Amino acid sequence: MSVEFKVVKIIPPGKKEEDCKAYYPRITKREKRDLRDLAEDISQISTFSTIDVIGVLEAFTMLNTKLLKR
Repeated sequence: MSVEFKVVKIIPPGKKEEDCKAYYPRITKREKRDLRDLAEDISQISTFSTIDVIGVLEAFTMLNTKLLKR
């Protein structure tokens, strides 16, 4: 999987533009994927149906949220 990016010059606060020689990659194209998209991808490479994978991912999301609140 490739990532499209452009190179940008980032000037840290307190420095002049002439002093800054740092360039960083910035992602330019982002694709939004939801839980269903992920479940369909997983079901294509496994023996589980999309609905089964959605159930597991939903349970994981709820459990993960609960555990992080502790």
